[in-house]
Amino acid sequence: MKILGLALVSLTPVIIGLYYAGRGRCRLADLRQLKKALEVLQGEISFAFTALPEAAEHVASRVEEPVSGLFASFAAALSGGGGSAAEAWGQALGRTRLFLEEEDAECLRAFGKTLGYLDRDLQIGAIRTVLGQLADRENFLAEKQRKDGKLYRNLGILGGLLVAVLLW
Repeated sequence: MKILGLALVSLTPVIIGLYYAGRGRCRLADLRQLKKALEVLQGEISFAFTALPEAAEHVASRVEEPVSGLFASFAAALSGGGGSAAEAWGQALGRTRLFLEEEDAECLRAFGKTLGYLDRDLQIGAIRTVLGQLADRENFLAEKQRKDGKLYRNLGILGGLLVAVLLW
């Protein structure tokens, strides 16, 4: 019984370390999906001359969750009417659970303020600006994840071993 309790207590820091390592991977995956989604949106606006609600629906069908949910919610809010594109984007961001930090979310909120009232060329320019910002964040996060992911995993394992030694 003592060994079972020791094993359970020792596993807790390992699980916490793996959780924090996994959170960074999820954020990186969400940023990559957002970049892909915005590239598809840019193509829909610039080459297909698609209206914003239809373009958002097309984007939602071409990317993975949770980003597809963001664009599906955005398209639904636009189709429902009753507000501006910026308000619909803000509502969609609020409803969708993404693994983003505040600086990422602020970047997306600022992008949302440009939606719907700019002409096609300015809208494409705004998308390119956000794509550049997301690319910078992705590069930074990939390097950080490479370092911090190992750190969190190793700290979790070593913390579990420390607890096991102290309790033995």
